Amino acid sequence: MLTDGISVNHSGLDTGASDLAAGVKAIEDRMIRLEDDLKELKGAWVGSAKDSYTIAKAKWDGAITEMRDLLAKTSQAVTTANQDYRAADQRGANLFNG
Repeated sequence: MLTDGISVNHSGLDTGASDLAAGVKAIEDRMIRLEDDLKELKGAWVGSAKDSYTIAKAKWDGAITEMRDLLAKTSQAVTTANQDYRAADQRGANLFNG
């Protein structure tokens, strides 16, 4: 039988928020490794190669920062929503407990 209302999977929301936060950390770690991997090559680049890389990297860094921030904000929003759902569940339970 279908019921009206919202059914919340708190564990699923917790997992989703954790997965998003882990994604942010993985992106940050990968960017650090990539930068470390390129250090030697970057030292050899001169002229237009260096300039082109610098311009492209600024664009990549901006896009990665934007994506990372979006994932972090989404993770926090999921956590907050789950906390709000838990509080609403508790208020509902308290109504039955008098």
